[in-house]
Amino acid sequence: MKHTIFFICPSARDRFELSHLARKDEYDVIFHEYDTQSFEQVLARGVVGDFESSNPARVIDDLSITAKKYNVTGVASTDDYPGSIYASIIAHYNGLRGPRPAALLQCQHKYNSRVVQKRYVPEVTPHFTLFDTLEDVEQSLLDAMVYPVFVKPVKSYYSVGANKASNAAQLKEMLTQAMLPRQFLSHFDWFLKTFGGSEIDSCAVLVESFLSGIQVTLEGYCFQGEVSVVGIVDSIMFPGTICFERFEYPSSLPADVQERMAAAAKTIVKAMHLTNCMFNIEFMYDPQTNVIGIIEINPRMAAQFADLYEKVDGFNTYQVLLDIATGKKPVTTLRHGKHAIAASCILRTFENQRVVAVPTQNNIDNFFAHFSDGRYYPDVVPGMALSDILQDGKSYRYGLIHLGAHDKQDLLKKFESAKEFLPFHFASL
Repeated sequence: MKHTIFFICPSARDRFELSHLARKDEYDVIFHEYDTQSFEQVLARGVVGDFESSNPARVIDDLSITAKKYNVTGVASTDDYPGSIYASIIAHYNGLRGPRPAALLQCQHKYNSRVVQKRYVPEVTPHFTLFDTLEDVEQSLLDAMVYPVFVKPVKSYYSVGANKASNAAQLKEMLTQAMLPRQFLSHFDWFLKTFGGSEIDSCAVLVESFLSGIQVTLEGYCFQGEVSVVGIVDSIMFPGTICFERFEYPSSLPADVQERMAAAAKTIVKAMHLTNCMFNIEFMYDPQTNVIGIIEINPRMAAQFADLYEKVDGFNTYQVLLDIATGKKPVTTLRHGKHAIAASCILRTFENQRVVAVPTQNNIDNFFAHFSDGRYYPDVVPGMALSDILQDGKSYRYGLIHLGAHDKQDLLKKFESAKEFLPFHFASL
């Protein structure tokens, strides 16, 4: 049987990876175009445009009509907000496989997620305090915090609004900075009211005990109630920052630490009632105290890592995503790829600049001639400022390069070579 997959809010990466799957002849993919850029522009530049006038109920009706028209047998999305939410709703309405909307929204609402974590995996849950209003915040409450703390919006989106506060004065300032615009959250509030049953305003802010150490992402899936771990990816930061420099697979953490993370992941995913979906959980491990902490749970595939598993293990997680959507138990392999290590390397600068030139098609062709299984994903075009797109507020990303290698030294050498094949040019603003 050939399946028809309804893919919602597709990215350029989605289209590329789906077109290169080994078993792509088993699927017809119907893409639903959605202007996710509108959401990002609200945060990047405060631009609202048509975003406020779009109606989630109308979008759901349109999606349902399309699903019936093409007789789809599976629904999928790698997009956090709103793609994965829409996908779960359409699957629910059409009797297809996918997480329940309420369970998915419980994870995306970071306070509600923390409440469940505290109940079922308290040993890996940091202390947290909710600030559901910033009016008349008592100084005594700020003074009583054990610093440093980490401040983040209840509805996270990339790393916008997330910051470390080292004292009460910084915390008071960062609480305001962490509040995302109401227009950005309007759809999320509608989803919560309609499907999630949450009483907590999504404009609220969480203040948590600060986690330090080695950050990783554990990715897995739950198929018909059975939780499986795909792998753990190390997050490498630029020195002295919380800005990602690259993501490396496989993880260098000790095996026993990885096993503890896997056990916690399986417990909390079941407690969240997440099933028939992929998930990724960001963990922090402190080697000095041997303490593990959950940073956050994302009820979706980590699309950025899909080809890293392919390079090392011999399978692509997009295949896992499609198998789950169509009711087929995923099959994964271990260390069957052509490389011993793989990484998603970030092209990033710490100065806002104007883009003068990006790699030409000839540059790109030369890159792929030297790195046949590499990936190149640009974020910018000539003429724009780096701040015109959504950034983390601390640095400016302008692209990704994915590579495989036989060890870390070889990986870093290849990355330097890849950057020469893919030249960007900038000018001061």
